[in-house]
Amino acid sequence: MAWVSPVVAVVLFCFGGLCVFGVVLQLPGTWVLLAAALVIELADGLYLPAEGRTTFGPTVLAACFALALLAEGLEFLAGIIGLKKGGGSRRGLWGSIIGALAGLFLFTPFFAFVPFFGALLGVLLGAFLGALIGEFSHERRTLRAALKPALWAALGRLLGTTGKCALAIVIWLTLTVSAFVR
Repeated sequence: MAWVSPVVAVVLFCFGGLCVFGVVLQLPGTWVLLAAALVIELADGLYLPAEGRTTFGPTVLAACFALALLAEGLEFLAGIIGLKKGGGSRRGLWGSIIGALAGLFLFTPFFAFVPFFGALLGVLLGAFLGALIGEFSHERRTLRAALKPALWAALGRLLGTTGKCALAIVIWLTLTVSAFVR
């Protein structure tokens, strides 16, 4: 059964790459990867020798979980910071949050011609339009004055998603190295 551990590591590597790609597609790829790592950790006793029945260990899993939480917070806060940098209001903030969520479902089909990045474009357009509507509804806001915070909200969301993808890659590589080094 010595062959099982390297096979599990290779499968984790391949599956983890798909999970990271899922993050780009606005799917919960990081959380799916962590769930897979937890299942592997719980199944260690079935294929590892008695003296080394752990693939990752609690420290690695806890660190990866903390990084996943940080990634989610980073993505959320980057949109807020972007909107505030552009001079946005509370209405624009709520519009951006609701718009990003709605954009994932409403605008993604319109970007089906863009392979793999349609969901990201849908979320960015939703964040932009939501912030624009929120800012435009704000007292004495003109369309021109509402455009700047809306653009910054979309840019912040893009930067937040980029940071989230980077942290997903760190988690993927950490788990993969831990599985191979075991």
